Amino acid sequence: MGDRRTVLATSAAAGIAIAGSSIINASAARAATSFVDVPGDYVFATEIQWMADKGISTGWVVGSTKEFRPNDSILRDAVAAFFYRYAQVANFTAPARSPFIDVPTGRVFYKEICWLADAGISKGWPDGTFKPDSPVLRDAVAAFFYRLAGSPAFTAPATSPFKDVSQDKPFYKEICWLADSGITRGWPDGTFHPYEEIKRDAMAAFLYRFDQKFGYSPTDAAVLYPEHIGHNNIAEGDLSVGWNAPITTAAGKTFTDWISFSNVYPTATSSAVIDVPGPGRTFKTTVGAGQGMRAGTAVQVTFTAGGQGKGTFTVKAATNQEVSFAVPDGATDVRVTARASAVDPGQSQTVAVIFGDARFVK
Repeated sequence: MGDRRTVLATSAAAGIAIAGSSIINASAARAATSFVDVPGDYVFATEIQWMADKGISTGWVVGSTKEFRPNDSILRDAVAAFFYRYAQVANFTAPARSPFIDVPTGRVFYKEICWLADAGISKGWPDGTFKPDSPVLRDAVAAFFYRLAGSPAFTAPATSPFKDVSQDKPFYKEICWLADSGITRGWPDGTFHPYEEIKRDAMAAFLYRFDQKFGYSPTDAAVLYPEHIGHNNIAEGDLSVGWNAPITTAAGKTFTDWISFSNVYPTATSSAVIDVPGPGRTFKTTVGAGQGMRAGTAVQVTFTAGGQGKGTFTVKAATNQEVSFAVPDGATDVRVTARASAVDPGQSQTVAVIFGDARFVK
């Protein structure tokens, strides 16, 4: 069962059993874990005990014992709690008004869920819900870990590492990154099972591997742009925002999180002002053209921060532009303007410019 409990190979001579990448000395006596339902020889005993030792998981108290319930699906509110404890968050104050319509302020893990949203790790659904009691699917977990790592620069391969994860699937990039980082190996048959609920034992393994690969400090977290759009100042053009809503540029790049100037006029400037969430940030995004842009049309997109020009990029149908710049200390906003500089004779009056995976990273 891939990332869960299937033993892929055994070497009797060496006394080693291999499960995924977890190596267990089968000949050595294993100490019992903190949980009555996780024996010392359980395939992910090391990872689960690490969760307990770090205070990431407390499990359930049952009489005089504790249970981890490794085979249960993990719910979205519990993921928020795991990540919050793992990040050792300090000095975070949950807002008086919930960011999600289905997460009341008095709910268990309210603070942790608010932090998960504030850190840009989860944006919830377009209808304003978080669905705290829903199980987390494996594709969403890939996205959560990618964002926890700071949404690092990564180019997804042309050929998928998993036969059940095609390039057009939401979170394709994040799933490939998860595999490339060694956090997941999938199943022996070459599948990832993106729409399967992740179990608590597999979640422990993922988090343990993430820690072994990257470590973590609270300053590593990315804050995604859509979470912190403060004052929207649109002159001629409409601002659209998409979360978990795939969109593809004219050059063929797909984003699940994006913002867009929906109507860019050749005779006027579209603009937006985006609040910077804090000091020490780098702003990153990929700028591309909407599907309707013709070959002869071009849009000039300019970024400024703290009164300093941070670059002008020419957006055309055939290309996507990678943007990355340090936000000056003291800057409170990033300003973005777009204006059509050339119009194809066959172009309709307006075109769209897409800002994919836009984020502030510490």
